[in-house]
Amino acid sequence: MLLQKIAQRVAATSGDCVVVHVGDNGDEAALEALGLDPWDAAEAAESIFKSEGIRISREEEIVLAAICGDKVVGGATVGQHDEEGEPVFTFSVAVDAAWQAKGLGRKLVEKAMEVAKSMGANHFRVWVVNPNMASLLEGMGFDADSRGWSLDSPHMELYV
Repeated sequence: MLLQKIAQRVAATSGDCVVVHVGDNGDEAALEALGLDPWDAAEAAESIFKSEGIRISREEEIVLAAICGDKVVGGATVGQHDEEGEPVFTFSVAVDAAWQAKGLGRKLVEKAMEVAKSMGANHFRVWVVNPNMASLLEGMGFDADSRGWSLDSPHMELYV
């Protein structure tokens, strides 16, 4: 009964899809309610990165999965490194091609930023290889360098 209530609460927050913590700090109760293991969900998200041709930085780890029904359809990573003594937080987002343009990328970005902010982030950097994601991030306040976003200049940043 408790697991059904958790599953209903999780599903109610995002319609048919939900973004859940996976891996080391996985939301075990929510994942169990959805019938998924935290590590299996992380591996499924990682496979989406591979299928979309997105490399995961060695400083990043998969922390979120987008789940629709019982299927992992996207994921997000969060990482941190120091640049000139200042922490810079990076993240990557991947959504299965069949599930793109449904708002899952935005949900993953928002949740990844929330995770990073809880770790003290105020500077985000993301490597963007998809023009649609570049447009999404630009609409969320991210800036490209002075040349604008392109595959030749794929970095975007946000200071909060």
